[in-house]
Amino acid sequence: LFIPNTTVLTRNIGYVAWLLLSILLIGIMSTLIRNEKMFYKVMHLYIISFYFIAIFGLIQFVVGLFGIKLLTTQWWIYGVLPRINGFNYEPSYYGSYLIIGWTLLLYLIFHNDFFAKKYKKYFFVITISLILSSSRMAILTMLLSICSLILVQSIKKFLKGKISKKLVKYVF
Repeated sequence: LFIPNTTVLTRNIGYVAWLLLSILLIGIMSTLIRNEKMFYKVMHLYIISFYFIAIFGLIQFVVGLFGIKLLTTQWWIYGVLPRINGFNYEPSYYGSYLIIGWTLLLYLIFHNDFFAKKYKKYFFVITISLILSSSRMAILTMLLSICSLILVQSIKKFLKGKISKKLVKYVF
């Protein structure tokens, strides 16, 4: 119903193809993920996808420092200091994409020691890449996510009666 939202025919065809691929992906995922082991494999691949995009962004930043324009669309200082945009049109889109993986990893690392050990490196690389993209919304989301996580944990511990001096120091 909402696909013919533009007068450009090729764009409408692209939206139809995108919709069909999304439907196909849902079908494939529902048949692939039949047990917990497969779920963790698919989740690992999902997390790896964010990691590889972040790696490309860091490569884009480093080569940009040497004046090489590797799909770079915006610069702080043209030819000297690039803004990471990965394969996206601009750094804000890059940040919008990577923040999904970053918040997922933040939650997993904060709540599970297994994930903390396994994905700490991925989380660090994605964090650096998001900061270097200089996407204000991504950085704001990162700060708000960390603050809300600390606040929620503080409230949970307060309600259980388990308040430490360290926790009180974070709140104040």
